[in-house]
Order: sequence, then structure tokens, then C-alpha cells
Amino acid sequence: MTFTQLSFLSAFLPLFLLAGILTRGKRISPNFHIASGLIFLLLWGVVPAAIFVGFIALNALVMGLKGKTRVIWAVLLNLGFIALYKLLPFWGRESWSFHVPLGISYAALQALSFHINQEKGSVVQLAHYLLFLPKLPMGPITAYQDFVNQPQERAERLEDLYQGLCRIILGLSKKLLVADRLALLTQTLKTAAPQDQGIALAVLAALIFPLQLYLDFSGYTDIALGMARTVGYRLPENFRQPFRAESLRDFWRRWHQSLTNWIGRYVYIPLGGSRRGTARTAMNTVIVYVLIALWHGVSAGFLLWGLWNALLILLERRQFIQPARWPKALRRVYVYMSAVVGFAFFMMAGTGPAGFSAFTKLGTPALALAQLRPGVVLAVALAVLIVLLEGRGLMQRLPKFARHTALLILLALCLLATAGGSHLPFLYAAF
Repeated sequence: MTFTQLSFLSAFLPLFLLAGILTRGKRISPNFHIASGLIFLLLWGVVPAAIFVGFIALNALVMGLKGKTRVIWAVLLNLGFIALYKLLPFWGRESWSFHVPLGISYAALQALSFHINQEKGSVVQLAHYLLFLPKLPMGPITAYQDFVNQPQERAERLEDLYQGLCRIILGLSKKLLVADRLALLTQTLKTAAPQDQGIALAVLAALIFPLQLYLDFSGYTDIALGMARTVGYRLPENFRQPFRAESLRDFWRRWHQSLTNWIGRYVYIPLGGSRRGTARTAMNTVIVYVLIALWHGVSAGFLLWGLWNALLILLERRQFIQPARWPKALRRVYVYMSAVVGFAFFMMAGTGPAGFSAFTKLGTPALALAQLRPGVVLAVALAVLIVLLEGRGLMQRLPKFARHTALLILLALCLLATAGGSHLPFLYAAF
């Protein structure tokens, strides 16, 4: 089960919202959220659910240790879980990927931060934190202090419900109506016959892929944050209009913020950050982006993506590239094209050898042009509009009747899309 399946939207989600609202602010609330997370995991798969429960149990055992011993074992356990599942393909165990627990890479980072920052705690607190359904599949990665210290005011319940539902609908629309249409290009790159794959199709897919990835992942984030808000929780934002950034350093302050903030807090700053000279700063920057790449997966594509970002950020830091001196439009083009090149490596990590080889041969240019059918062109136009207009509060400026009508139409279109079986898995569910 995923957040975009009809069974989730028509049955699981309404029951979750109803029970979450009724238990909000009550002592039973953590137990409800633990139960809902476990049920969701069981619907994903019995074996992955059992592994996730075992993962929580092992972390609970580590909670019994003290001081540095606890931190050392927490690091070994949680990074070990991440490494284990990232390295399965290298051990010829691709079939085991069906047993990878949902959201384990996100849960491991959160569990590690729990041990580092929380001297005391109970198993219920840990399980509530890790199994909270809205952030269970793909984050956002949330600090325990930010998660637990949230007042559950009664006066905000109706406003939270309304704003949460609105955000869920907008997130579903990004994913089902736009991102999944853009995905047709990368799917064609994966499935086309070898003689048809070529640079024209690969370049077209690379140009569109950053938009697809952003709308896919930010769509999930909107759903997650909307679900959390309906039951009284505020989760951290993951994105802040990244394609309106004016340098690549600025882009990474806006892209997958919960991951970059975690890496910055627990890796970059302890290594010395930018305070220990040029060479040390360069080394720390490379370490950070290599770790971000390896968190996504152990492959040449992800590693090249990480190194590409590290290189450009170092060039900006040393002022070999100075976007601040350029016109704003040129800065935006620079950021997007830098993302295109970087995410081309990212995309090829998912398409396998076919993606790499497509850039080295002519292929069939007509196949690339054939992908520009009306539905894809419309999705590209909508994606560009979303990037340009997002965060400007346009929906709130509409009269209530127009706003509510638009939301209902979007919801109906999303339900039609998922009922027709046209929805695709979230891209970041693979991590």
C-alpha cells in the first residue's frame, strides 16, 4: 500500500484521520500512532514489517546503554542497517529487496539522532517517533525534540484539518497529475529497444527529470505534512522552491532540507565545517556530498551525482563561479542546468547501463520527438507553472468558492487517475 493507492485514499486515510482527530492530545494518542504505523507496514509486507519491528527492538536494547557506548552502538546498528540494504545488489541478493523495510533509511537516521540527543526515553516514545505514519515511508527526517514537543491545542483542530486536507490534495495533484505524466520519458528510456535508445531521448529525459523528481518528492512531502497536520503535528519542510535558487549552494539549502540538515548537524559541523581552512573545508564538503550520494545508493551514478554537486559548490565557494554577479534569469538557468547534469547521473543510477549507454549513441531521434505528445507537453507546462508560482499564496487569494471548487476538481482528477491504475511508485520510496 502507498499513499496514492485508491485503497489508501478511500479507506485507510479517512480512518486514520478520524481516529487521529479523536485521540489527539489524549494519552492514547502515541499508542494509536504506533498501531497505525504497524498496520501500514503489515499491508506493505509481513516480512518487512517484522524486520522493522526487530529494528526498533534492537534500538530499544541500545537505549539501555550509557554515554559513548550507547552512541557507538547506535552508530554501528543504524548505519549498519542502511549499509546492509544498500549493498544487497553487490551481493547478488536483488530478490531480497522485496523484504527491505519501508522507510528504513529514514528511520535509521532518526533513530541515530534519538540516541545522540535523548539521554532517557521509553520504548513507546521511540516506537511512536519511528512509526508515525505520515513520515514513515519517506520522511521528512525529523529531530525527536521537534517531533515530541508539540502542543495539541484544541482551538486549532478545525484549522489544522482544513489546511491539512488542502495540502494533501495539492500533494496528490503534483504526484498523480504531473509527475507521473513526466515519468513517461524516463520509462521510455528504460524500456526502449537498444537500437532506439540514443542521445536525443536521453537528453530530453534529463531535461525533464529534475521537474519530475521534484514534483514526485515534494508531492509526497505535501501529503505527509498534510496528514500530520490534520492530527495535530507539524513536520519540517523538505523543500523551499529549490528551482528559484540563485546558486547551487542556495539550491542545497532548499532541496531535501531534512536530509541536508541532518548531514550538516551530525557530519559537517562535527568535522569542522568551514572553520578550519580551505583544504579542510573542501574535504568536508566532498565527504558530505559523497555521504548524501551513498545514502541514496551504492552506484556510480549516485557517486558521480554527489561529486558533481561537491565540485560546483567548491567552485562557488572559491568564487571561480560567481552567480551573484550575473542577471537573475541567468542565475536561475545556471541552477537548473547544473541540476540537469547532476540529476542525469542520478537518473542513470535508476535506469542502469541503458541510461549510461544512451548518451553515447545516436539512437532514433524520432523516438524522442514522439514522446512530446500532448499529455507530456501539458505536464511540462504545469510543472513549470508550479515551479514559478509555488509559495506565492495564489490559492489563498482565490475566493473561497473558487478555491474549494478547484480543490474538489483536483481531488476528483486524482481519484480518477489512481482508480485507473496509472499511478507510479514514489521515486524516493526506493531509498
